[in-house]
Amino acid sequence: MIFEFDMPEVCNGKALDDYLENGWFRDGSLMSRYEMIHFREQIYSVVPLRAQLNGFSFSRSQRKLLRRNSFLTQVIQPITFTEEKEEMYQTHRMRFKSKNSPKTLKSYFIEESSNMTPFETWELSLYDGDTLAGVSFFDVGEKSICSILAIFNPAYEPQSIGITTMLREVEYALSLNKEYYYPGYVLDQPSVFDYKKRLSNLEFFNWEGNWESMNYFDPTKAANHIIRSKLTAVLQLLDRSVLRQLHLVHNEQFFYHVWHQTFDLADVIPAPMYLECITPWAHKLNIQYDLKQKEYILSLHHYYAIFAQSSDPEEIAGKLMDIYHEMNTSASYQQNQLSNLKQQIEYRLSEDNRTHLYSNGNKTDGFIELAVEGEYLTLYISFLTSEDTYEVTASNGVREIQAGVYYSLQEVLDALKIWVNKKSLGKV
Repeated sequence: MIFEFDMPEVCNGKALDDYLENGWFRDGSLMSRYEMIHFREQIYSVVPLRAQLNGFSFSRSQRKLLRRNSFLTQVIQPITFTEEKEEMYQTHRMRFKSKNSPKTLKSYFIEESSNMTPFETWELSLYDGDTLAGVSFFDVGEKSICSILAIFNPAYEPQSIGITTMLREVEYALSLNKEYYYPGYVLDQPSVFDYKKRLSNLEFFNWEGNWESMNYFDPTKAANHIIRSKLTAVLQLLDRSVLRQLHLVHNEQFFYHVWHQTFDLADVIPAPMYLECITPWAHKLNIQYDLKQKEYILSLHHYYAIFAQSSDPEEIAGKLMDIYHEMNTSASYQQNQLSNLKQQIEYRLSEDNRTHLYSNGNKTDGFIELAVEGEYLTLYISFLTSEDTYEVTASNGVREIQAGVYYSLQEVLDALKIWVNKKSLGKV
């Protein structure tokens, strides 16, 4: 999938045209392009649009709207920032409820620490007498105009000001003999951006480097649909015991970390959406679908341990069920071994040593642990079914060391008699 950003020193004229031609769009002081987006708690594919202005014509309803709002006076000029526009922008932010939108109108276009911009940005304002009804902002290239943002006075909402400014921008582009008008993007599913689809001569960017007529847009070819259908194929193959523990995750964190590939650092699964199976023992088993490699990846979320990679959903579903049921069998055996040990500790050692069992979802073996709290140290005991051994770790709350590996319950009890009374992690 494509997720890219750039910080151009100059982005007007032909430079802007070249970016737009390749599916990029304005994002504050950056140019960016991204194939998917997290919007209003859902995941969508992004569909960049442009209208060819050669042979462009307004629809009957669009001409009617332009006539209805012909009483509004139009002013086109380089972008300016005023308190009135700022107030209008804040209303716009609340309406779209976007957590990531810039906090001020100026920061939407220019970095707070600078008054310089690589873009040639203009504004189209509509006035009802002295009252600002709405204003839109657009960048100008050599052969194109790129719409960026439209805001309006809520009192004029019945006048469809946002659509009106878009149509007026198209008129302005036509008057300058531009070849293309870029209204931004829509989503692969119905959304609040769909008013842009009403433009004629509309084309979409197919993320393979080409523009096609919007008449041929097929949402089933979008990344969003492909990933969902691939994950659904796995769901349909799982038995009920696993299915009950499974859910689809819309991974909002992916969209923060994809730009600098900081997934490992943040412990975030590198996929916009994935299936997550949370076992009764706190494991997070994840299935993602890699569009580029065209394969599934089955992994343990913690430390990203990979269990299987395959293009076959049946193979991945089978492997997940095998791991789940193996963990179930292993958990029963571990609990039995550690419960016996717990009873012996409580019987043979001081009652001051508190014990409790818990699950450690970071581990695939020995994930049931028995904690024994001494006065200064805590001992963690796990039973490794693959080795048929007990593993003891000592911790002082800051760091931990391996206290030993033991082959019998008695060996563990003998070691604990020493460790529970120690004051530090020094060697026994």
